[in-house]
Amino acid sequence: MIADNFPDDHERGKMIGHATSGVALGVAVGPVFGGILYHYYGKAVPFLILAGIALVDGLLRLSIVSTESTPEKEKLIEDTPVPRSSSMFSLARDPLICIAIGKSHTYVSYQLA
Repeated sequence: MIADNFPDDHERGKMIGHATSGVALGVAVGPVFGGILYHYYGKAVPFLILAGIALVDGLLRLSIVSTESTPEKEKLIEDTPVPRSSSMFSLARDPLICIAIGKSHTYVSYQLA
């Protein structure tokens, strides 16, 4: 979303910096703030406040979302290929998936066959 709204490299970098700073601030301050709320007001209050924040955030996002169709969006939708789905059997025989889940013996036997 940031890249779509800020095509200039310098401006985009600045906005990504703001976004990641906000995440870092939330990670640093959130547990402390939640702990204080829990200590003084009970365990339901931090969750109720977060639910309220999420509700306001969702409503703001819905008010910002554009449903307009532009020729660029239509072309992008038309040009995007529809991915083929893979069967579970073919995924189970894929050597990279076998290695990832720790079935190295399946990979070795697959290579020898």
